[in-house]
Amino acid sequence: MIHVDTKQLARFERVGHRITGDRRLGSSRGAGYEKAHVAIDDATRLAYVEVLPDEKQATTVGFLLRAVRRQSV
Repeated sequence: MIHVDTKQLARFERVGHRITGDRRLGSSRGAGYEKAHVAIDDATRLAYVEVLPDEKQATTVGFLLRAVRRQSV
């Protein structure tokens, strides 16, 4: 059995107003989110992780196929 999960990760270039207290600095260019896809083999506890741009069906299916291929090695 393989457990699969995703985690959203924020992408930024510099610290924001919550750290500096200065809202005048503006937002980081290219700010957004990436998704960490994680698969863990239940029997061996071997983990396989990729950071991908989204959670769309094609991306997730591709990740799952690569994870299953990697687990069987």
